[in-house]
Amino acid sequence: MKCVAADNLLKGADLIVGRIKRERRNGMGAYVESYLAQYLTVHICGIYEEAIEKIVDEYSGGSGDQRLHRYTTSMVARNFRNPDRKNINQLLKLFDTSWPAQLATLKESRFTAIDNIVTNKNAVAHGTQSSITLDDIFKNFTESKEIIRKIDRMLLGR
Repeated sequence: MKCVAADNLLKGADLIVGRIKRERRNGMGAYVESYLAQYLTVHICGIYEEAIEKIVDEYSGGSGDQRLHRYTTSMVARNFRNPDRKNINQLLKLFDTSWPAQLATLKESRFTAIDNIVTNKNAVAHGTQSSITLDDIFKNFTESKEIIRKIDRMLLGR
């Protein structure tokens, strides 16, 4: 990825997921796994928000206009939450109306996965029932992180 900060965030999430998978083999029990899956869902959602913000920050910083860069960075940091398909498309459309269509070239399973992460994160954050399992979040993470990589390629080049 061109955006080093976003790439580091994804690599950090990869390390956490890998470590949890290894620890899981030692047997942690269904109760602990349930809470760990919920935590990981919230964590990954936050990583995605931060990664997209970093990519947009780097993109707007390349404009050469520091006022525009500060404004864009500030607005995205304050207003971009819950990085599901709809919200990502709304953000991208603010920059270029063709970008949502470019993102849509990814497999539908990528968008289902990121929407599942956000839906379950919101359930956990608002104290409602989330039935996500570790296997679900591992699969959703693996599927959805390609969206972040695609956004990086679209905004910052190949």
